[in-house]
This record gives sequence, structure tokens and C-alpha cells, in this order.
Amino acid sequence: MKKHLASMVIVLFVTGNAFSQIPNSSFENWSGSEANSWVSSNVLILLGNSQSMYKSTDAHTGTYACELNTIHVVTKPPLGQFIPDYTGSIFLGKLYGFSPLIGVPYSYRPSTLRFWYKYTPVGVDSAAIWFTVTKWNTSTNRRDTVGICNSYISDSTSIYTQGKFDITYLDARTPDTITILFSSSLPSATQLGSKLIVDDVEVIGGNTGITVEEKPSLDIYPNPANDIVNVCWGHIKNEVQIMLLDIQGKCIYTSSSKNTQMAAIPTSDFPPGIYIIKACCKEEVITRKIIVQ
Repeated sequence: MKKHLASMVIVLFVTGNAFSQIPNSSFENWSGSEANSWVSSNVLILLGNSQSMYKSTDAHTGTYACELNTIHVVTKPPLGQFIPDYTGSIFLGKLYGFSPLIGVPYSYRPSTLRFWYKYTPVGVDSAAIWFTVTKWNTSTNRRDTVGICNSYISDSTSIYTQGKFDITYLDARTPDTITILFSSSLPSATQLGSKLIVDDVEVIGGNTGITVEEKPSLDIYPNPANDIVNVCWGHIKNEVQIMLLDIQGKCIYTSSSKNTQMAAIPTSDFPPGIYIIKACCKEEVITRKIIVQ
């Protein structure tokens, strides 16, 4: 049997629909050079511009992260939307030709935007982060901003650093759309080459119901997994129900275990990606993220 992972683990106690917050938040799922559920300035390649976003193996967790590089936009689409002269950006949404549909459906009021990053600016450049939750106004036929968090990163760091920014709410309504945008440069940038690597984007607090506690609770190995993942809970004595959830929160596997402190979950039939293991008993509910390769 493989040696257990360290017993001190990060445990998430979930009281809400926390794991359907942001699609592809760890940038593990890609279609070619594009991160699923995100739109990047790579679309400008079709006009003869350089590639600006890459699938990076320099990940904070899992296998991949998102790497943004500032390019000089030589040719812009003839559609009138604002595109900076120098850019390297990515945002949640979809793209129809050169027309972006910014944002994805979302109905929570989190308190904090959090992510991990590395940044190498050129000159006095800064990376930019824009976050909004909005609500469609049927009276005015436009989007109203419910909550906002716009910030910047200027300091260079070659090790993963946590970015954590509070969200300011403008009214008490429940939003229907979330937008998150990362850029390796400010819109006013005048030179190329700044590089921003982003991974593990999440929103926390508010009615997402996430708290974080460090305690000896659950061992999961191997992670990433190929054919099987073992779940061990030596401190829990009662019957434990084990569930495997996809990233949208749908249960795709379940089992119950009595008089044992271990369960084995077969993973060979599941598509590669991020999954959530949920262990439930009378004492507590514990969840952990795993990667299936």
C-alpha cells in the first residue's frame, strides 16, 4: 500500500453550493490553446497578432495554470470595441466571432475574490484584476452592477503568491452573472513582455458558505489519480458515506463503509478533470479536491 499523504490537510466544510462557483477555476480543462469557459486575447491571432495566453504546466495545484503575456496588438477587429494597444487578458465568458459574451450565470454574493499568481512586470507595468457580479435590469434593458472588486498587482514575484481582494456591494440584490478578468498589463501599457500566471481562482465568504480549517481529518492518495483513489479517515469511528462529485456538484459515485477507515474509489471510467470527494458521517462533513488524469 502506498504511503499516506501528510496527515495535516486543508479541509473545506461546505454549507452551500460552493463547488459550482466558477467554471474551470483551476484551469485544468482546455480545448487546444484555450481554457474552457474563459475567453482570451488569443482570438486576435486570427488578425495576425501574436499569441498572448498559454496553457502553463507551472501550476499552483493540479496540472495546468493560465499564463498571460502582454503583446503589441498590431491589427484590431473592425467592430469598434475597445482593445488596448498592448494586452494579454482572459475573462469568464464566450466568444462569437470577435464579439465577446462577458460573464457566466451566477447567483451568490461572495465577500472575497482569491487566487494564486506569479507576476513578472516590464518597467512600471501592473497586472489588472476586474471582478463584478451584475443583475439584468428589465426596466432599463441593461446590466446593473451589484458588487465590484477592481485591483492591481505591481510587485514582481517568481513564487506563487495569494491574491485576496474584498468585494464591495452597491445594493442588496441577488446577482445573476459573474465576470472575472485578468490582464498581464494595464490598459495604458506601452510596452510588451509582462507575464502573469494565474491558478486556483475562487470566491469565498458571503452565502457560498466556505470556511477553512487545518486539522488531521482525511488522507487521499494518489492525487492526481489514474485508475483508483484511496480515501482514509482513521479518526472517524461511525459509518461514513463517500461521494464523488463532478465540478458542477453532481454526485457520480457513492458508497458506504462500516467498521473500516478506508475506501477505494475507481476512477478509470471518469473523464480527466477536477472532482470533489465528500465524506459524510455523524461527526462532520469533509470535502477534498482531486485530479483525475
